[in-house]
Amino acid sequence: MKKIDYINQIIIYTNGKTGLNYQYVIGDILKIYFEDYKNQKYNMYRHYGGDKKNDGWVEEKAIFYQIYSPVNI
Repeated sequence: MKKIDYINQIIIYTNGKTGLNYQYVIGDILKIYFEDYKNQKYNMYRHYGGDKKNDGWVEEKAIFYQIYSPVNI
């Protein structure tokens, strides 16, 4: 597959997702990307338990993600 094919698949997969569903979908995509293509561990908190606005991170690279999507489109 070409890079544009992967981008189009991500757009289709995330289309219409809102709120926590969007956060989970993006977390799944980042997990696949980092673990399958970069050989790095991606960690993601679930929304409960006090994530302190850190929605995911790659510890060995000190890369942190904050993912937000409104409840309504």
